[in-house]
Amino acid sequence: MLNEPRILRGMKLPALAAIIFVASTALAQPASAPPPQWKVLNDQAFALLQQGDTDGAAAAMAKALDAATAALGPDHARVATIENNLGALYRMQKKYAQAEPLYLHALASREKALGPEDPLVAVTLANLAALHDAQDHFEQAEQYYKRALAIREKALGAEHADTLALANSLAELYMEQRRYEKAEPLLQRVYAARARTLKPEDADLRKTKKELWTLYVSTGEYGRAGQYAQEGDVTPSEEDRRRLLGAVPSAKGTIATGGR
Repeated sequence: MLNEPRILRGMKLPALAAIIFVASTALAQPASAPPPQWKVLNDQAFALLQQGDTDGAAAAMAKALDAATAALGPDHARVATIENNLGALYRMQKKYAQAEPLYLHALASREKALGPEDPLVAVTLANLAALHDAQDHFEQAEQYYKRALAIREKALGAEHADTLALANSLAELYMEQRRYEKAEPLLQRVYAARARTLKPEDADLRKTKKELWTLYVSTGEYGRAGQYAQEGDVTPSEEDRRRLLGAVPSAKGTIATGGR
């Protein structure tokens, strides 16, 4: 199972290596059989994506979906996989209205075929969460993240890398809304688990550490923030905090201290 992408603010696009795509080998046919048209188109889409041609990849994947639906039927597992992948491509293109029905149909197909707690169901739920997160649909994103996280915790364990990645994404969603009381326990959990298994220079560990520093600076807990400071982070002191709290607007709209 591949990790879901980190949710980036602004573009909110995953790095190519971390995108939620089921590898082409998952759709492989027996070596003796000639590949069907949908498989050829699917492979073409992946090749174009690896070359950085997202538009071409989406066009090829759309054709693969049409061919697979015609050959296998709309509810086939391979059709759901292609729908999931095409949805991810549309999300990269910010074609959110086109991505959502693909994800929803893939989700329904997977729930029916595999059951509501299968890890593949969690993949599509995570994609739906990311889709709504990208549009600042916080309530919908939260519900999808929580459902996906519950499945992964049960199926993979609380400290599996995929589970931690999803917990971190949910924490980031809370951070975007300044719901720090919800974000903190998730970030602490992810950081503790990653610190036990990853090297200090690991990018995921450093990212979670940065988020904890940001959280504590944002809540004015500068002593705790200092525990997570990294190179380049400037943690305000308690004196700075008191000075800011004591600052009042002057008559001209600038900041003055004391009684001035």
